Amino acid sequence: MNKFVMYGLVIVSVALGTAWFVFGDAIIERGDLLYTPNEPTAVANDFWITALNETDTGAARYLSGDSLSETLIPGYSKQDRAILGKSEQSNGTYYIKTTLMLFRDGQSTQVPLYTVVVSEDGLFKVDLNSTLSSAQDAALDNALSYYASAAKHAYRLFPGTQLSADEKVLLLDANLSNLEERMCAVRSEVIKTVLPSYAQSASTPAYCE
Repeated sequence: MNKFVMYGLVIVSVALGTAWFVFGDAIIERGDLLYTPNEPTAVANDFWITALNETDTGAARYLSGDSLSETLIPGYSKQDRAILGKSEQSNGTYYIKTTLMLFRDGQSTQVPLYTVVVSEDGLFKVDLNSTLSSAQDAALDNALSYYASAAKHAYRLFPGTQLSADEKVLLLDANLSNLEERMCAVRSEVIKTVLPSYAQSASTPAYCE
């Protein structure tokens, strides 16, 4: 083989390798968007790839008709990601556990929510309004699941053999009382953050009085 041709092939190979190393993820990501299977998780995945892009206008094609928006997620960082988890279906609507990894002002923030996917004229679409409003439910689910799991394992791994049955009851009562107090504090904080005026008309649970 002519040595100049060989050198040319080497240079091209190195250039392609470098381009793939630098832009490989972006190439795969963009290529994946050329075809989106009509399947809930696939639609949710490609929606978030597009919505978290610097120019998110293409995300509109993944949205249900009543949830179009000019700006989907305020701000932008090339490090933004959406991590999809398990999917659950109820009455034809799919709820896909999602964690948004957003980077703003030098800080990273994790936002849990459910990507809500509905069927519209035979095609799966993301219900943006339901998706964004699910953040509080998802955060509460995560917190309660973590608390329940940690408490269960603590009682199982540290059985407290030195405690009598009556002492264990007292400890459990104290833990449950503490949980109720914390839930009341969280409830008040959520109202102040989301809609302060609601505090005037909101009914107060008995355990918060």
